[in-house]
Amino acid sequence: MCKRETLFSLLFSGLLLFTMTACDQSSQNLDYGSGNNLTISTERAPGFIPNYDTATTAEYQVRAFTTEKEYTWSVSGVANREGTRRDGENLVVSTSTPGSYSVTVTTTVDGQEVSGSAGASVDYPATTTQSGRYGLNIFQAAITTAGLAGVLDSDASDSPPNGWTAFAPSDAAFLNALDADGNGEIGDAELPAPGVLASVLQYHVLGDSLTSTEISSQSVQTLLHPDETLDLDGNAGTVEGTNQTVNLNTTDIATSDGVLHTVDGVLLPASVVSINAQTVGRDTANNVDTVDVEGTYMEDGGFIALHEESPSGDIIGVSDKLDPGFHGNVDPIEITLDSQLSDTTNIVAMPHKDDPDDGQFTFVDPLGGDPPYTRGGSSKPVVDSASVATP
Repeated sequence: MCKRETLFSLLFSGLLLFTMTACDQSSQNLDYGSGNNLTISTERAPGFIPNYDTATTAEYQVRAFTTEKEYTWSVSGVANREGTRRDGENLVVSTSTPGSYSVTVTTTVDGQEVSGSAGASVDYPATTTQSGRYGLNIFQAAITTAGLAGVLDSDASDSPPNGWTAFAPSDAAFLNALDADGNGEIGDAELPAPGVLASVLQYHVLGDSLTSTEISSQSVQTLLHPDETLDLDGNAGTVEGTNQTVNLNTTDIATSDGVLHTVDGVLLPASVVSINAQTVGRDTANNVDTVDVEGTYMEDGGFIALHEESPSGDIIGVSDKLDPGFHGNVDPIEITLDSQLSDTTNIVAMPHKDDPDDGQFTFVDPLGGDPPYTRGGSSKPVVDSASVATP
């Protein structure tokens, strides 16, 4: 598990103003007019230090002391804990443990002790925030587009219970993988369909939180599927996927419920596919039904077969042959069914290889080829399913 001991985002609330009975000390009161008063606020927002080894500091502004400029402070009742007095009126407090804190400052006015407090809730920044701070702009946009930003937040119901580790491709890595026209941008025609993009990103995420020092030579499961694994090599600083090996760059970027490590490449499984719930497209005049597959990625190209009810069910439709790479980026893949559906049906989309490479789907033949793509080389086929209703 990741011991998140540094780099926190401090979110502050609370402002207590203590005003004492007026004595003629107005020359000491600066902004507040006559009377003795002491204000502790967090209006001087905490600065961000983009260094995993340095705790974030928060400035509490202690304003308008009266006769005495000396004061003491405590954090959650522990005197002088990780605090520093600065410039007479500013208190800098840093912490290396998440939680709720209160800062109390005490001074003396005409021999009488006066104090004020302000509260602080300490946590790590959200994944999207940290991604932006470390220049992972495309990763930041991708997890939002794919609907994964919530999964990587600590309060999400479907967030991994033990935290997570994400190997986040750099902007250059995303451009190298997806910018087909080389214009330095990923256009709509180059961006994978949301469901496909989500699967690719899940292939970069582990269901446990590992710092760089905890990464050893090991095979680890990804959130995409237990059989879709990555091989880690802590000594070499590499992550190996199905057919790619990428290098760790910046490591140990703490977030609200996990840790980011940047990598110099995009990892792609052999295949992913995405199909959404829908109503069948029906051409009544020609007695034809069509089903849309949202998108797919196939490293060697091939076909998408639609199975009825389960992966072992009858094949009721097959796509045209698809080239290697991503499909469905702009428009879904429309597949004509062999016959019209009579009722709402669970349809399973399954990518198949074209092996032998003859452009013909022969999986249904007794001695046919064109085997399905499998999860991480296991015997389990790559699939996605959805309920398809009739008009």
